[in-house]
Amino acid sequence: MRLSDRVGREPRWIPLLDEGVAVSIELSAALAQLSDADRETLLLTAWEGLEPNEAAVSLGISAPAFRMRLTRARRRLRTAMASTDVGGRVVDVVKDGGTNAQ
Repeated sequence: MRLSDRVGREPRWIPLLDEGVAVSIELSAALAQLSDADRETLLLTAWEGLEPNEAAVSLGISAPAFRMRLTRARRRLRTAMASTDVGGRVVDVVKDGGTNAQ
């Protein structure tokens, strides 16, 4: 006898995603939509933990130019994230807050 015959319906076996996993998937998808330059700019500060001045040196550009790139890359990432269900709720993760004040 099949399980569906015993319980009266087909089994529903859908793995649930933790919201953190869902956010990670959405963030990865949003990053993939960005240009290589935008992705590199964001990852230098967010992943590598570099200050904008340090990231600018590593790219061989001025600190103000890097901060402008960072502001624009964050804006593009927010736009990409806002177009998703999960991403729309976590858009504050990539705020410009404070970076341009340095």
